[in-house]
Amino acid sequence: MPGLTVGAGIVLIALAIGGCQPAAGPSGVAQSPGLGTVGTTGPTTSSSTPAPSSPGATASPTTNGSPSPSPSSASTPSPSAGPRDVTLGQILATPANRRFERFGSGALHLKRVWSWAEGLGGSCQPSSPNIGWLECGLIQDLIHRSMNDTGPGLGLFVDAASGVQIPERAVLPGAWVGVVGHFGDPAADQCAPAARDDCRDRFVVDAFTILPLPDG
Repeated sequence: MPGLTVGAGIVLIALAIGGCQPAAGPSGVAQSPGLGTVGTTGPTTSSSTPAPSSPGATASPTTNGSPSPSPSSASTPSPSAGPRDVTLGQILATPANRRFERFGSGALHLKRVWSWAEGLGGSCQPSSPNIGWLECGLIQDLIHRSMNDTGPGLGLFVDAASGVQIPERAVLPGAWVGVVGHFGDPAADQCAPAARDDCRDRFVVDAFTILPLPDG
């Protein structure tokens, strides 16, 4: 019958169309034959080969997983400083009982001062025979800022055991000299307790040089 034939044809066409639709995958995402899962990305792979380092770079050794600090060059100790330049005016402006406190025990350099070559020693009974030169105030020389300076000068003390000598003047009793010395000599610890502070404030000579007279 013509009606049945048309109806059967529609049913067959519908079935044919339904059979061409892609089936859903396990996760509900439609699958297409030969194309894999639709809407998903393919698996990613990571390379086990480390990225090449920049040219010239070297790996630092590690300790416990942490990079070791790069070795630093050893610092070279600087040479010890020489005597510190001071003026006689700076010393004389400091009270006699405060000079060790101000200048310490480091070597001091008096570049050019006037020396009268006067031995102004005295007499006393030192607490030890080897400390009389310092404890008794046996001044070996007296220096001033200039040959015309009539103010107080600075007495110089010399430890005979040090080998330092103040040379004699050939012609004049006075001369321009350069002096290196210090306060706070270690021998002050041997002075009597009552004289110990005075001993530390006395200027002990390390070097003494007669300078040429200025031109003119």
